[in-house]
Amino acid sequence: MKVTAKQSTVIKLKPQQSSELPPSQKIVVNKGESLEIDEYLPAEKGHLKASLDFYFWPDHWESDNNKGNLNTDPNTIILDVPYLNQRDNKYEPNSTCNVTCVAMVLKYFDKDPSITNGLQLEDYLYERLKNDGKQKTWHAHLSELTNDFGVTNNFTTTA
Repeated sequence: MKVTAKQSTVIKLKPQQSSELPPSQKIVVNKGESLEIDEYLPAEKGHLKASLDFYFWPDHWESDNNKGNLNTDPNTIILDVPYLNQRDNKYEPNSTCNVTCVAMVLKYFDKDPSITNGLQLEDYLYERLKNDGKQKTWHAHLSELTNDFGVTNNFTTTA
């Protein structure tokens, strides 16, 4: 994901006030500059720890995939799942959230098949279910579909 500085700020090696750190433990980042990070986790003193092992203050950054501010809730994990809009689906765009979600999961795990008969992935999945006599609203059928593409899942209603 890409994060962009909303103001001049610093990234640092420790979750402390930047004024307390020597220059060797921090890098100034100007407003508008961006960094690519794989993930981040909540850290000490309200900071976030990026996958590159540096800390940053979340209020000084915005994310390209979170539509703004970064999440600091320690009980929440945000994955960089690609967003697909079901409204551009060829078939039943008002009721294909299920196959669209499956397509997003498959793309997240890099399981986007190269052979989709010229269709976008979610339309290909819809056709595949229909041609196999399966329902797009049945969790068991959706689970089988993800398993077919190598994404093991365990559907539950008690998670």
